[in-house]
Amino acid sequence: MNWWIAIAKNIPVAALLTLSASCVVLGDLFAKYWSQKPTTALFVVALLGYALSGFFYVPVLLREGLVVSSLIWTIVATAGF
Repeated sequence: MNWWIAIAKNIPVAALLTLSASCVVLGDLFAKYWSQKPTTALFVVALLGYALSGFFYVPVLLREGLVVSSLIWTIVATAGF
């Protein structure tokens, strides 16, 4: 995972937060679709969205504080919901 941390250092924090929040919104959207019509594909896409959210959020935690970054992430994700 060091390769991702090295790449993520060049990506602005705002972009990483936006990507992370967008992925969790997509994860929730596909989880909702899955709850209405349970298929393996929808379940996998929902899990992938949640996993990518963490993938983009971890580099933010290495560069910024937890409180500020989580507050901004929550606001962006809530706006997306």
